[in-house]
Amino acid sequence: MSLARDLLEQAQHLAKRERSRPRQASLRRAVSAAYYSLFHLFLEEAALQAVPGSLSSWRPVSARAINHGDLKKVAVWFASATLPAPLTLTMPLSTDIRQVARFVGQLQQMRHQADYDTTARFTRQDILLLVRDTEQSFAAWERVRTTEEARAFLLLLLVTDRWKR
Repeated sequence: MSLARDLLEQAQHLAKRERSRPRQASLRRAVSAAYYSLFHLFLEEAALQAVPGSLSSWRPVSARAINHGDLKKVAVWFASATLPAPLTLTMPLSTDIRQVARFVGQLQQMRHQADYDTTARFTRQDILLLVRDTEQSFAAWERVRTTEEARAFLLLLLVTDRWKR
């Protein structure tokens, strides 16, 4: 199992950890694990796309080229279907990739809240819905992962610092 899938499984486990009255620490860590599951999914996918099989030992190096700010920028571009000039796509963006982009942006904000806002309170129901939405994003990504739009998304994750926008 990939790290991305392991983190998603961990998010599910943490959201259900205590039978009654879940601890805020468990719910907060579930949010973080859900976010990092998507983050690592994109790291893995970008590395697979960028580095051919004979150079597979280089994949971790290419994956480290991606950071959270890059993911946020690319997610905003794809959610709004507005890529930075001079980049264009010849096809409209699918509902799936736009949904994944919108959700990863929302999930990143939730992760910041869970990690840094000590006044925020989370409910098990809300976190279970968030984990379900993360699972749906994995499924949506699986439907588009071999398309040109997905390749463009992953490539932009690797080179996004070239565009100031």
